[in-house]
Amino acid sequence: KNGTWVLLKNVHLSTGWLQQLEKKIHRLAAHEQFRLFLTMEINPQVPLNLLRVSHRLVFEPPAGVKASLQRTFSTLLSVKRVDRQPVERSRLHFLLAFLHAVVLERKRYAPVGWTKRYEFSDADQQ
Repeated sequence: KNGTWVLLKNVHLSTGWLQQLEKKIHRLAAHEQFRLFLTMEINPQVPLNLLRVSHRLVFEPPAGVKASLQRTFSTLLSVKRVDRQPVERSRLHFLLAFLHAVVLERKRYAPVGWTKRYEFSDADQQ
């Protein structure tokens, strides 16, 4: 009624409710300044009509461990935060960023996942 913005997070967890939301949106006589933002992971059960009438933004993590580390250090970790005492703090920041980068990279190989053996070769070192 008064043009506020609404953010609903992780709506992929309740796809049944999204169908009801879609019907309510079409019946709604909204204010011209009203905005509804939905955050979700890719899910085939999300109603297609809802996706068709939406503006979609897709965020994908950078490809590769190096790119992921560079992104982490340029956006999250500042020199002021990393160069503080004790020295172990900066090592811990690096280890957490490295673990995060490896997990993101490993997610790209969903069929292999964490449960199947993966034979590493010389090509993996590049």
